[in-house]
Amino acid sequence: MQIINWFATPQGNLEQQYGPKGLCWDYDENGKTYFTELGKIATGEQNTELTSDNPDYQIYCGDTFKNGMQQINNIVWSLDAINPESGETFNCKGWASEKTPPAKDSIEAIWRENNDAESMDQYLDKRGKFVISQKYSYAEGKKDADLKVVWEQVTKSITTWSWKAIEANTEEEFENAVNEMIKEAKSYNNGEGYNQCVEWSENEAKILTDIIKEAKSAQ
Repeated sequence: MQIINWFATPQGNLEQQYGPKGLCWDYDENGKTYFTELGKIATGEQNTELTSDNPDYQIYCGDTFKNGMQQINNIVWSLDAINPESGETFNCKGWASEKTPPAKDSIEAIWRENNDAESMDQYLDKRGKFVISQKYSYAEGKKDADLKVVWEQVTKSITTWSWKAIEANTEEEFENAVNEMIKEAKSYNNGEGYNQCVEWSENEAKILTDIIKEAKSAQ
């Protein structure tokens, strides 16, 4: 019962999700939740080893964040419930400190500057482009044995040569990689493999489109 009672406390719930208070997360001077530098790294890369020079935290150190995570299937609080101690959700996505995370790379930084937005949701909201998805049921069709083989060959070619094109140092290397990708992808199954993959995909797209149209007409 002591363990269950601890699960039901705000600190217990946060520690189940994000590790020990003080070591991985804490409250700031305004009572809002934030990750420590170690906590931010560990929640993103769960094999991070927990370390600290603070003797109060030594009991938690010496193993990975992942091995200290809860292994039970149920929690007392919903992750999106409001933490009464901070007024924020227990979900870190609702923390003031996490609502505008730093850009992951230079490309995202340029995108933010060009679009005057810090997230895709903010971008769509400003443009009034949010669309409520219709409820429908779709399951991808099965590929026969021959198509599965061709599909794997074609997708592997596209993936391999796309990466080579991305990593090309010159325009010539880029064009060569793209041309080789097209040539190789179209070489399978006597030159029909790529077309078979496209035909299957177009048929699946038509099935999905018909399902969506039917769902819309039923409302």
